[in-house]
Amino acid sequence: MKVNLIRVNGAMRIAFLLICYLATCVQLNAQAPKLVMGRILDKEASEKKRKPVPFDISSIGDIKIYYFNTVQEGKDMEAALNKDNISLTLSAMYEVPDATGAYQITLPETGSLVIKVSTAPAVFEAISGRREITTYVDMGHMISQVTVVGQRTEVTSMPETPDQYGDMIILNGAKVAVPPRIGKDNARMIVQPYVINNSKGKKVEMYRLPRVYDGSQYYLTQDRRMGYDITRDSLDAFIIENEPLSAEKASYMWNDTIKLSNAQDNFQVLALMQMEDYTRPYYERLLELSTRSPRRPLRFLEYSLDQYELDPKKYEEKPKVERRTGVEDISLSFLLGKAELDPEDPNNEVQLNKLKAKLLEVVNGESSTLKELHLYSVSSPEGSYASNMALSQRRLAYARSLVYSVIPVHTMQRLYTYTPNDSRVATWLEVADLLEQDTLPAEAAAIREIVEKYPKNQDQQFRQVAALPYYSTIIKSHLPKLRSMKCEYTAEIYRALTKEEILNRYRNDPDYHSGKKNFALYEYWHLFNMVKDPKELEELYRRAYHYSQELTGGKPWVLAANNLAVAYLKRDTVDTEVLKPLIDFSVRGCNVERTFDGRVIGIDNVEEVVANQLAMYLKKGDFSEASRLAQLLPDNEKNKKIKAFAFCLGGYYKVTSGLNDAEIARRLETFELVKNSSPLNNVVMCLAMKTHAWNEKAEKALEDLPADDPKTMYLKAVLYCRKGDFYAMQAEEALTNCFKKDSSYISIAEWDGDISEDCFKYAKMGYEDAMTTGGNE
Repeated sequence: MKVNLIRVNGAMRIAFLLICYLATCVQLNAQAPKLVMGRILDKEASEKKRKPVPFDISSIGDIKIYYFNTVQEGKDMEAALNKDNISLTLSAMYEVPDATGAYQITLPETGSLVIKVSTAPAVFEAISGRREITTYVDMGHMISQVTVVGQRTEVTSMPETPDQYGDMIILNGAKVAVPPRIGKDNARMIVQPYVINNSKGKKVEMYRLPRVYDGSQYYLTQDRRMGYDITRDSLDAFIIENEPLSAEKASYMWNDTIKLSNAQDNFQVLALMQMEDYTRPYYERLLELSTRSPRRPLRFLEYSLDQYELDPKKYEEKPKVERRTGVEDISLSFLLGKAELDPEDPNNEVQLNKLKAKLLEVVNGESSTLKELHLYSVSSPEGSYASNMALSQRRLAYARSLVYSVIPVHTMQRLYTYTPNDSRVATWLEVADLLEQDTLPAEAAAIREIVEKYPKNQDQQFRQVAALPYYSTIIKSHLPKLRSMKCEYTAEIYRALTKEEILNRYRNDPDYHSGKKNFALYEYWHLFNMVKDPKELEELYRRAYHYSQELTGGKPWVLAANNLAVAYLKRDTVDTEVLKPLIDFSVRGCNVERTFDGRVIGIDNVEEVVANQLAMYLKKGDFSEASRLAQLLPDNEKNKKIKAFAFCLGGYYKVTSGLNDAEIARRLETFELVKNSSPLNNVVMCLAMKTHAWNEKAEKALEDLPADDPKTMYLKAVLYCRKGDFYAMQAEEALTNCFKKDSSYISIAEWDGDISEDCFKYAKMGYEDAMTTGGNE
């Protein structure tokens, strides 16, 4: 007898795969959570009374049922409880039975329970597929009730007092401390930091990137759950690979540089921390990564900024050919159903003569050329659509013959007149619009309903509208408004007005003076030099700025833009958008010539423009952007001061490790230049170094400041707070005197990381007491 080994082997293979599949299904089914009902009973009392007896909770203390997804976790808890190791219980989930000892818990069949009744030994129960569990607990011989008091250990943070430079917060050294047993090898810790604005009711300002710490076992299992493609995990990009989570005590450091929306409000960095295993979050806590009050070491730095003006002679605009478009609406009345003007209507002649005169003015002008001429015709929808369209075209042809007749043949030969779709029939929806404008909503609604019913048949629409009872009395009287013609023309005009003519136009032509009409750029250039009133000049700069953007499609005229920025800076107004289109960070440096075929066609990053934009950012408090601009400015005597203050306010004045010699030299020069710029800046820069030696120098430098100045008193309070609790009284006294001199410092001190909370509290109380009693000394 022959045996087909291939067939037998194939059958065995199929059987093996089927067994594996069924085993997998059983395993997966076993993982599904199910409801487990149980009851805890007093073993000794039940044996004596021969019936189930629950514990008297009032006499024995608490009863807890700890539950876990796996057997091993339950055995770990049993061992820990029997050794009085309470640290593991802090992160474990538990239920409490009712007065009869009954409980219900949803767990997978692979799970386990640990029952702990007062001082009795912990009892371990493996679920093993059971749906009902009865547990008898033997209390043994109780000598007396014992109360164990333990201190609950929580995840904590050690918030850092950050430094704030304008709109930048530097967080360096915040710490998240995780005690033993909170973390686990088979768990994940997610820390989601975010920034709140304390000045606006703790409003969330932004979210920072999360940080994820995976236990070694969790990572391996998660990789398997993701089909061995961990990138499918949405948090994979945020996992900190070299800092795994474990059951051991650990600390996680936090550094960040955060750009804020503005420099004036108070910001704080918080974080939501969450521990989770494969099925649920089991621990959550809100952490402070920074104190509520950052240090602002350069808050009181004093500096003034010069405005950089351009030489107008270098940016003079010359008269040039300009294309101007004119539009004239003409109202002509035709005989009913004909392409002939109504001879009885005198307005026809007036309208035509006005248009002809306008066109001849362009044609005969010494510096103008007529380039395009287009006429458009619209007829009312009354009657047949095809007839109306044909009539509209005949009337348009007739009007063209009248208009074209006045234009010389030489001009007509060079005139572009082709316009597709130059005739159309008005729609009944346009009639409805006219009725609504004339406060006739019901009549308009009736027409709209007809159009909606016959959307593609204008002839049917007319028949239905004409059948309305008020068609002849109301609707028909509005139709002449839709019989119109329009003439558009384009001309090239070369204007070369004298500066006196330009000024006269500005002063006496209401359209030009109000801005309804724009001057040519060369006319604006002359006005910049003739108009003296600052408000008028600023408005002219603004008009020229926007008009030049229209001409170029976005990039403004350099002179108008810089003049407008200077006008803003002079009145302490900030608008960083004015000069932004004129600065290109991809071009290194200033005054870089742009050439084409060997010709200079423009200059990128004009030095004065970059300097004024830098000043704008300093006024705004955006010191990081100001520092970028300072790197573009050339190193010369003119720019020395503004560059130094930009670098200093951006925090680039300290010498730290990792800097090259050139950077070290620049920072030392920046520090010395700003420090020596004024007695107050000497104190501020010494305090900004935040070392004991520099604090001593700051204290000595304070002697050069006026003693009765509230700013001097405030800086004294900062120094005393830095010295520690031994100088608390002096700090409070100095701050109280500061508040008495100028109460605006109260809001400053409240959010200053250099002023301790106790110092602020008692100084404010002292100030309020003094105000109540009328004292001000």
